[in-house]
Amino acid sequence: MYCRKYHKPLKGMSPATANKIREYHWPGNVRELRHCMERAVILSENQVLQPEDFLFSAAAAGDEGIMFENYNLELVEKMVIRRVIEKHRGNISHAADELA
Repeated sequence: MYCRKYHKPLKGMSPATANKIREYHWPGNVRELRHCMERAVILSENQVLQPEDFLFSAAAAGDEGIMFENYNLELVEKMVIRRVIEKHRGNISHAADELA
């Protein structure tokens, strides 16, 4: 649905991504799932959605902070941008103000 809406090639989902989505408790229910899927489709640069394409609120996911498997600057920046967008519930203007 979102691939068509944003004229993106149809994306698949890795098994690790499916597990991450299944294990999350979805406090926002279907609406939150839809927003996460939409954001992942828009921001993902891969044909297959990866676990890092889905950012859940730290409190809901039980995270203590951002952990990286490697510290590639491009990947770190991408993660921080996604976290700020999540923090501002998809409001790009507010996220941009915080990142400026």
